[in-house]
Amino acid sequence: MILAICGLGGAGLDVLELAQVINETSNRYTDFIFIDKNSDITEFRGYPSMAVEDALAKYGKDEIEFVVAVGEPYLREKIYHDVIDAGYSLATLVYPTVHVPKSTTLGQGTVIYSGAFISVDCKLDENVMIQANSSIGHGVTIGKHSVVSTCAAVAGDCSIGEKTYVAIQTAMKQGVSLGDWVILGMGSVVHEDIPDEVIVSGNPAQVVCKNRFHRVFGLSPKR
Repeated sequence: MILAICGLGGAGLDVLELAQVINETSNRYTDFIFIDKNSDITEFRGYPSMAVEDALAKYGKDEIEFVVAVGEPYLREKIYHDVIDAGYSLATLVYPTVHVPKSTTLGQGTVIYSGAFISVDCKLDENVMIQANSSIGHGVTIGKHSVVSTCAAVAGDCSIGEKTYVAIQTAMKQGVSLGDWVILGMGSVVHEDIPDEVIVSGNPAQVVCKNRFHRVFGLSPKR
């Protein structure tokens, strides 16, 4: 089986490293390729690179699976649909030393980095990314395409919506919820529920503005 890593940035290299560590014990993948929208890029870090359309045309469904290796939720959703709508599968990758309890469910395409703590009775929906040294408490639910960044602490019975970005070193009080399309700024502490489509920051976390453009990184596009 070939693993197609969708993303040429740092997250792509992190996912390559994760897959290689998994391969040390399971021999799960025979080779790796990278996927990028720019079809002119044919090589990245010694591995082939191609557009997703080219990979779908070249490989059969039993030859390849894909993993979304970007931290931007709107891109995670787009790549997810490029793959799933074509009838292909997303890989679920969990660092070998991370324990996932039997009562916790992981949706297709979930990626969990080293040092993460995953508690009991959690539900991580499809295409979720849990980065290194983060903590997911008991009974937590996380919606599709969301990202929990390094050293975030999500207490028990919290809820995180779809396409929401939880930044580095944030904390959520037990039982609180974040809506869909929320950006939780670095170092924020959430004491109360947060509605959909807002950017929040601070301790206690307060709404800064609407998340109009649904972008975490880079300049917002003109509309």
